Amino acid sequence: MSDWSEPVGTFYGATLRARLVVLRGHTPGDASDLLQTMVYVELQNLGLSPTEVYFDAEHGHDFRPEYKGGLDCELSDAHGKPVPQSPSAFSGGCPSTCWITLQYDSTVRLRANCYGIRGPKEGGLVIPAPGRYWFLKAGDTNNYFLSATFTTDPPTNRSPRLSITNMHVWSGTLTIPKTKIVMRP
Repeated sequence: MSDWSEPVGTFYGATLRARLVVLRGHTPGDASDLLQTMVYVELQNLGLSPTEVYFDAEHGHDFRPEYKGGLDCELSDAHGKPVPQSPSAFSGGCPSTCWITLQYDSTVRLRANCYGIRGPKEGGLVIPAPGRYWFLKAGDTNNYFLSATFTTDPPTNRSPRLSITNMHVWSGTLTIPKTKIVMRP
């Protein structure tokens, strides 16, 4: 789990911070013997009123200019150098884009990567992130760190000042501190 990002507020008082949570395990209903790597983003409302956030889980690292939001992750080594991505293919579902309402003084954990992506039986660690994929081989003793930015650029059909439900709409970018990726056998 990373540390919390610095809070970012809007002109209208909506203030959020975020952190990454990376877990290995099984999701509800998962009967596989192989473990998934699950990447979550936690958002915390530090403002004084309910806040709406547009969560785009589908386009975190997307080269197309019409997709400006989402969680964009980067894996780096102990020297701060980016780790090359691994080839990948999968067939499975991904979290959908949606509006999230954070009540005053609340925190929500949102799945940020696709479901059912597992490593091989031989071991190792798969790190799937929106639009990115890394594989660390079993026995790798190097230190790795995952960092991210969370950006939301809400659709223009909701006012950035007050939404149709009279809640603040947050937009902006949160820079999430790096978290160490721990390799376990």
